[in-house]
This record gives sequence, structure tokens and C-alpha cells, in this order.
Amino acid sequence: MPPTVVLIRHAQAEHNVMCDWSIPDPHLTALGKSQAKAIPTTYPSLFDNVDIILSSPMRRTIETTLLGFPKLKDGSVKLELLPDLQETAAHPCDTGSSREFLQNEFKDFAWVDFSNCIDGWNDKKGKYAPTPEALQKRALEVRRHLKSRTEGTVLVVCHAGFLRHLLLLPHEHFWANVEARVFRFQDDSNESIDNGYDPPPKTDQALLQRLPEEEEINVLGRPSADAKKDLEGEKDPHSAPQH
Repeated sequence: MPPTVVLIRHAQAEHNVMCDWSIPDPHLTALGKSQAKAIPTTYPSLFDNVDIILSSPMRRTIETTLLGFPKLKDGSVKLELLPDLQETAAHPCDTGSSREFLQNEFKDFAWVDFSNCIDGWNDKKGKYAPTPEALQKRALEVRRHLKSRTEGTVLVVCHAGFLRHLLLLPHEHFWANVEARVFRFQDDSNESIDNGYDPPPKTDQALLQRLPEEEEINVLGRPSADAKKDLEGEKDPHSAPQH
């Protein structure tokens, strides 16, 4: 049976505040660090329900994951960096750092798996080119990869731009910082969607369908009153640029 998939966007990063796409692989802001540290109270059941965490290998997603899930150091859940989850554009803010740089920056976190970050993962060429064709293909490959995973629940820490491609959402669709949504894979017989592209064969689409609210709560848990208030504020579509 395909896994349940939890998708969460990274916390606020430097380029989100200044709308400055020239910042190379930006860090989280002070607010972003607070948002990430609040994940355990915003989604109190999430970590206990997750079997593996897959993160984009960019600073803001790695930092969100490490701050948001401090129990990773216990080794009960594996953290794997997956280059296919990187952001879509070729701006400096959407281009990752080299494996050597990241391993040095996060050297105190021995449980982070950098093995997928091979040379060229951050070149923005080939499969990582910022073209509609390459993005459509990469999103399909990620959906198929997720569907083939043997874990029960997979958590993906990612970016708003790529999440829209992954879910075949319109460009203007808003996804707040640290907003989590829970999905299951559709049955092959029900796979059909109008995404503005020529769709791949039905058996290859591996489409994700969001769970009803109560089922989401079973996975995420109910946030504290303060955490819920903060999250609702983040869902203001004018509160954060979508990178």
C-alpha cells in the first residue's frame, strides 16, 4: 500500500522578507526559526506518526527540519535529503549549496543523510532546469518515488513553488510557511486532472489527494490555541512571498 504523505513548507527565510531573490541559499529569519521550533506544538502528533523525513537539501528546509523535529537526534526517524525536492527557479535564493559546504555547515548533525547530493545537484540544468517540461517531469518522478516508498507515513519538507508543481496547483496558489497538509495517493482508476499540460499516461500520474480535515488532525494532532492563532496568521496570502 502506498504511504500517507505529509507535505510541509519551510519556515520564513531571509528572501521571503526582503523579496530579494539574489540572496544565495538563504537562512531562516529569526521569525522563521521561531516558526520551526513551534512545529511540535503546532502539529503535536506529527513526529510520532512519521516513519521517515525527506527534505530538500537547501538551507531553509534543512534548518526547518532540524529545528522543527529535535527528536531526530534520537535516531528513531531517518532524515534523508532529496535533491529532487529543491525549489523550481534558478535565482540564487533557489539554488542550493554544494554537498561539501552543507556537510561542513551542518557537521554537528551526524544523522543528516547527504548521500543523494551528488555533484551537479544544484546546477539548475537538465532535470533541475527551471523549464515547464523539466519541472513537470521532476514532479512526476517525485510523486512516483513517494508512491513506491515502503514506509507508512512520509514527511516531505519542501518549497511552495515545487509543491505547486507536485500537486498540479495553479501558480497563484498560496501555501503558508510551516503549513502542513496530509495526502494519500488516488486509486489508478480515478487518476484524472486538468493541469494545463498534456498529462502523462494514467498509470504514471501517481496523483495525491488531500485528506479530509478530521483525518488530517489524526496525523498532525490538534495545535495549542496559541499555535493555531499563529498558523492562521501565517495563512494570510499577503504574509510571505512564495519561494
